Amino acid sequence: MLPTDPFALAAASPAFVPAARRFVELHGGRVELCWVPHRSLRAGRADAARPSFPPCRAARILADEPVWTSEALALTPNLHPFADRHLLLWSRSPQREPDRAFLAAGFELADRCDGSLLVNSIGAAASIPWLHAHLVGERFEYLSGQPTAAADIASPSPEVEIRRVGAPFPALLIALRGKMDALADAVAELLRRRTVAAFSLVYVAGRAFVMPRSVEIPLPHFPQALGSAELWGRWCFEDEDAFRSATPESLDTALRTSGRSG
Repeated sequence: MLPTDPFALAAASPAFVPAARRFVELHGGRVELCWVPHRSLRAGRADAARPSFPPCRAARILADEPVWTSEALALTPNLHPFADRHLLLWSRSPQREPDRAFLAAGFELADRCDGSLLVNSIGAAASIPWLHAHLVGERFEYLSGQPTAAADIASPSPEVEIRRVGAPFPALLIALRGKMDALADAVAELLRRRTVAAFSLVYVAGRAFVMPRSVEIPLPHFPQALGSAELWGRWCFEDEDAFRSATPESLDTALRTSGRSG
């Protein structure tokens, strides 16, 4: 059984204290920019020096850090958070791809805490190649406010509506809505269908957004791995100069460069 209030299990989790923050208008919505130098200390963060076959850190994390476990899942604190309430949901088995059961549990936890679930693959900002998701106790309206149009993609389920986020969003972004179990099935099936390796996924307020990815670090427009946090609406900068100089135009180009057109 999933915990009713997952964040009550980890009251002593590290606090999210950005060195600075500001808001900008992007694609008709508002996104938050945060300077978070502490996140540069993460082991395994994506950069040119990251090895291709690092030691497995997930097994140690799952042995030492959980605040809750079930037969298949675990929750741990995020030692380098980008939200005030921030946990990691892990698969306890060494898989890389989210299946229906993992997604359904994550969506339900997000709904229970009026929060969001964020997932990245390797190649889209994940630092560990073991299935995990960011469970955050916040919601942004940025994605929910984007216009959508009919998508030329067959829905895996008659209970799930599939739409494409339209202009001005600059890359392919698929929005899915439906009852939770059917939605989890549909998202898992859509991810199995994809022809590119990397993806970012955001679930918030009953809708899932899937973005196939082509570029992990969209230099010079964004100087580090762009992931589901940025897609969700919080852009996390480790470098102060990049934080201060970012503009709606540079963020738009970073999304365009990171994503695909079709």
